[in-house]
Amino acid sequence: MSQEHYWKEFYRLKVHVIYVEQLLAETEIWDRCIKMFSAIASSASIGAWVVWKEYAFLWGTLIAASQVLNAIRQYLPYKDRLRCYAGLRSELEELLLGVEARWLEIANGECTEAAIRRSLADLRARRQKAFNKHLPNATVPENVKALAVAEERTSEYFQNFYPEGESDEQQQPSKATEDSASGGEAASGAKKDSTNAKDSTSEEVKAGGG
Repeated sequence: MSQEHYWKEFYRLKVHVIYVEQLLAETEIWDRCIKMFSAIASSASIGAWVVWKEYAFLWGTLIAASQVLNAIRQYLPYKDRLRCYAGLRSELEELLLGVEARWLEIANGECTEAAIRRSLADLRARRQKAFNKHLPNATVPENVKALAVAEERTSEYFQNFYPEGESDEQQQPSKATEDSASGGEAASGAKKDSTNAKDSTSEEVKAGGG
C-alpha cells in the first residue's frame, strides 16, 4: 500500500513541477508585455512619428494608459510572482529528482515498507515546506489551461519512461517489500492508478500543494 501511495505522490509532484513552469512562463509573458507597452508609450522618438499627427487621440490614449499602468504597476502581482514561481519551481525540481531516484529503489525492491512510509512522509513535508516558503501568503492560482498542459505532459512522461512493458523487477515489488507489507501491491498496479492520481491532483494543485 505504501508503495502505491509513493507512486501517486511521485506522479502528483511531477504535475506540480510542470504546472508551476506553465504559470512562470505565463507570468513572464505578462510582465514582458507590460514593460514593452510602457517603454513604447514613453518613447519620445516614437511619439514624434508623423503618423501620430493623424491619430493624435489614439496616441494620447496610449500615453494616458501607460501613465495609469506605471502608477499601479507596483501593485500588480507579476513581479512578485516571477520571483516566487522561479524559486518554487527550482525547489520542486530538486525534490522531484530525489523522489524519482527513490522510486527506482522502491520499484527494484531495495526498500522495506517502513522505509517507504518514511520516504513518503518526507516527500509530503518537503513539498509543503516549499509551497509555504515561496507562497506564504497565497495559494497557487487556478489556471485550467496550465493544469491541463501539466497533466498531459506528465502522462506523456510516465508513458515514455515508465511504460507497462517494463521488466518484472521494476513492475513487481521486492520480496522484502512483500514480506514487510504483508502482500503489498505491485508497482504495475500503482501505475494503473496514475489516472486516479491525476484526477485528485487537480484539486491538490489548486490548494497549493496539499
